[in-house]
This record gives sequence, C-alpha cells and structure tokens, in this order.
Amino acid sequence: MKRTTLLTLLVSASCACAFGADVKIEEKIVGPAFTPGVVYTLSPKGMHVATTHGRDGKTLVTVDGVDGPMIDAIYNAAFGTTVKISEDGYYTRTEQKWTGPVAFSPDGNRHAYAGQVGKEAVVILDGKEIFRAPLATRGQTVEGLHFSSDSKHLFFLHRTADSHQSFRLMMDGQAVTPPFEGSTLPFFSDDGARWGLLASKPKMVNHKFLIIDGVDAGYVGEHAQFTPDGKRVVCVSGQRPKRSVLVDGKELVSGYYVEKPAISPTGDIASIVTINADGHRKLFINDKPVADNAGTVVFSPDGKHWAAVCGLNQKAWVIVDGQKQKEYGPIQNVTFTPDSSKLVSVASIGDTNYVVVNGKEDEGNKLIHYRPIFSQTGNAFIYTAGLMMHRLKVHYNDRVEPECLAISHLTLSPDGTRWVYYRRSADNTTRLMVNGKETGPPAMTQGGPVHFSADSKHIVAPLHQAFWCDDQSIAVANTPLGFTPDSNHFIWRGRESGPNNVMLNTYFLNGDLVAKFSSRGVQWVSAVPKAWEQQPDGTIVFVGPDIGLVGGLGPMKRITVTSARDRNYTAWLANPVQNDATKKQGGQ
Repeated sequence: MKRTTLLTLLVSASCACAFGADVKIEEKIVGPAFTPGVVYTLSPKGMHVATTHGRDGKTLVTVDGVDGPMIDAIYNAAFGTTVKISEDGYYTRTEQKWTGPVAFSPDGNRHAYAGQVGKEAVVILDGKEIFRAPLATRGQTVEGLHFSSDSKHLFFLHRTADSHQSFRLMMDGQAVTPPFEGSTLPFFSDDGARWGLLASKPKMVNHKFLIIDGVDAGYVGEHAQFTPDGKRVVCVSGQRPKRSVLVDGKELVSGYYVEKPAISPTGDIASIVTINADGHRKLFINDKPVADNAGTVVFSPDGKHWAAVCGLNQKAWVIVDGQKQKEYGPIQNVTFTPDSSKLVSVASIGDTNYVVVNGKEDEGNKLIHYRPIFSQTGNAFIYTAGLMMHRLKVHYNDRVEPECLAISHLTLSPDGTRWVYYRRSADNTTRLMVNGKETGPPAMTQGGPVHFSADSKHIVAPLHQAFWCDDQSIAVANTPLGFTPDSNHFIWRGRESGPNNVMLNTYFLNGDLVAKFSSRGVQWVSAVPKAWEQQPDGTIVFVGPDIGLVGGLGPMKRITVTSARDRNYTAWLANPVQNDATKKQGGQ
C-alpha cells in the first residue's frame, strides 16, 4: 500500500496521466538526523543503513530504524571489504576496504559491532549479544570485526594477556585459535566456506603456526591462499637459500627465492623461482619449468592458457603457452580477453609503442592514449593511438578510424558490439560518434560519461543541455547516473532549491521524480556512498538525508520504488515530453 505523501501523490499522478500505471513509492526512516558525532554506515549490498549515535549519555546503534541495545561506548573495531563504487552507482571489480564502528556482511543482510558495557567488552551480532569479556588492561579489547565472504560467520580479534599485543581469533563468539602475536587477520577461500590464519606465538615472532579451519596445519608458510575450488592450500615456506612452494604442506618447487604463486581458475600453480644467488629466474607451471627470466605471469579466464613477461638486458618478450613472441623494450598491460581467445599487450621499441594481439602488432604510434578497453564478454577491445593528444585514431579490434582532433570518453558496450566516443570537429564543436558514425547534433561543450545498459541495447550519452538516448536527442537538465542492472530503467539526478533555499538532490526513474534528499553533507564511513541500487526483486532503493526544519537536516530516509512492468526506459523514450526529467530542475 502506498504512503500518502505529497511526493508519492505527485509521482503517481504523473505516471497515471502518461501511461495509466502507477509507480509505487514507499518511504522509511532508517536513521536519526545527522548531528556532530553521528556516523552512518551503508551496507555493501542492499542499501541498509547503520547509524551510530548518542542517547541519554549512552551509545546506540540503529540499523534500518531499529535500535540495538544501549552500550556505554562503541569501538571503532569493524572493517569490511566492498566493491569500489563508481560514479554511476554500479559495483566494479576493484575492492575497497573501509573501517568504522559497524561491520556489514558482504551480502548486506547481517551486521555486528563491539563496545563497552561497564567494565566489560561486548560484541553484538544482528542485534543480539554473542560475546562478553573483561576489559583488557591495555588497548582495545575487541578488534577486526568482519564477516566471512559467504556472510555466514563473524570473525574478530579478542585481546589476551599473553603479551602486550596478543590476540585470539574468534568466530561467532568462540575462540578458534590459540593466542598469537599481533593483529593478524584470516584469509578465506573464494566461496567463504574455508579459512586460514598464519601467526606467531606470543613473544616469539619467529615461531609461527598455520591454522586451517581451526586446526593446526602441521606446517607453516607465507602468502597462504586457497585454490579457486577451495580444496588445497598453497603457500611459500622456508628461508634462503631454500624456499619452497607448498601445496597442502608438500613441496611443489623450490629455489633460492620464491615469489607469491599465481593460481589459475582451474587450479594450476605458477611459481617464479630465483634458482640461485645470481638472480636467474625460472617460471614453473605446477612442477614443470616452462620459461626463463620470467617477471610476471597471467592466466586466461578459462585457465587453459598462460602468458609470462620475461626480460633480460633491457629486452622483454612474452611467452604464451611455451611459445616465445617478438622481443621489445618494456611490455605492459598483458591481458587475455574475457573469452580467453586473445592476448593483448602494449609494447615499446624506442619511442614507438605497439598494441600486440596474439603476437601481431599494430602499425606503431608515438602515443597510446586510451590503453585497450575490453568488453565484458567475448573478445572485443578498443583503444586510441596516434602522434599526439590531438591527433589520435580509434582502433576497434582490427578496424582503424580516421584521425581526430581530440577524443574523449571512449566507451565500449558490455557485449563489445558498440563503441562510443566524442571527438572535436574542425568547427570547434563536439560530435558524438557511435560505431564510427556521427550521431546527434553538434554540441558546443565536451560530452560526459556514456552509459550502456547491461544488455548493450540502450545508450545514454550527454550532449549540450540534452542526452542522446538510443537514437534521439532529448532535452534533459539533469545528470545521468546509469541503467539498472536489468537494463529496464535509467536513473537521473537533478538539483533544485528547497525550503529555506537549501539545495536538494532529486532523483528520476525513467523520467519520473521519485526521490528528494537534502544535498548537505553527512558523515559516512564510506567517503562517497552510492545513492541508489536495484534489488533482486526489481525494486530500486534510494537512500539519503531528508529535508529538516529551517534548512537543517532531517532523518536518514530510504525510498523504495516499484515501477509497473510497462513503465520502463523504452516506454519513457517513446513519449519523453510528458515526464518530469525533461523539465528544468535547477540545472545539473
């Protein structure tokens, strides 16, 4: 049932007028208003909000509007790993670590925090106490709160009295290791089902032990990691002049020095071994030597191929599956395409740079501006190269486009079939290029980030006071944020003046105004949290501070938008003039 807010009524009326279908908007207060000392944490997924704030001289954590137990003080003990948030609100593959008072699980559904109650430390998991112990005589009693990568278990460090800096690893409130020196954290298998910890005995830093799934492994090793299937443990053990790669404690290869092994998606182990003190290096795949003078090695996504960058006497070359390619100077950006069919690298001879594909080089250029950008599937890639910044050509696979005065915002669709960029024309206007053809009207200003839908069927590219949407120019005075992962909806952000001249951030879904938040800053654990996310059920959630009294900040608000099936980006594009996003909202 819809909330009868003014915002809901306005949006519903707009949608009913245009298409005869409602957009359902539900609002929920998920945290108190910001005041100095209040800290918000946004979950990695799910748009859940944890607020740490004071009340009646105590500390309180509120999660999605639900208060936890009162405690005397909270520790800044939690940390988590989330994916780096890009400007459009999507997840990217780059990991970003954060620290703060509240830990969220990777799936966003669980939370935990630690603090002090009287003379004891407590840990709260999902609103319930799971651990209590006397306060440590020095330092913070509980540190390193974090969840396993499968979100099933909470791990943290409990300080012990065995040394000035000793801890036990706790899982779900129970000790799973003996005391160890230093705040060492566990490592996990890809699926999160297994864990391990390498640590030193208290006051005996040279006496190490390795725990795997709560049991002493009987051997020790650095750089410990699980194979992708989680079945084996790979590590490096020993001291010079003999160090070894161990697999489940058994020696695989050895030498004077061994770097951290690389493991393929299928479990093959690549080890670069310095054979002796003269520095000679050899690459092993499992226990077989396959290349000399190796520096780095990469595996293809399917695990069937490998490529090593080797070098000697200021020369470098790539060996692919045992076959040596041409010698160059430096070789960089060695990457397999997502389908594993092509190996692409950037190599140099003197002042000339080449993009090399499966051993075949391009014509060579003084400058490679945009280094190869790859599609998310298949084997398409794109880059720009030329004599200088204002004399570049776009290379799309084997196709080379005419030289341009300037190129910006080069973008490849997820499936690799479409490519977009802006170029500067002789008349000093900016032209949008789609698959090598001029598209849309000329603009007097530089374009902005280009957005493809996940299915690669739709495109939104900013022009001057307009967007190029698929195949038409539409006047929109807002900032494009991106398509939802299901490719059905597009999000814009606008700005308008609110009560007491406070600027507001306004959000539009397929052209309809669905959310308003104060643009005034609040204190988040993540520096730039995303403002929206599509949920598994298809709804889109927005989070931000409400508008307070006399220009102040109101409580933290979560808005859930459910759009009718026939109310999507394609429907908006067929009749955009009747929608809010085509009306001025105070500029970008």
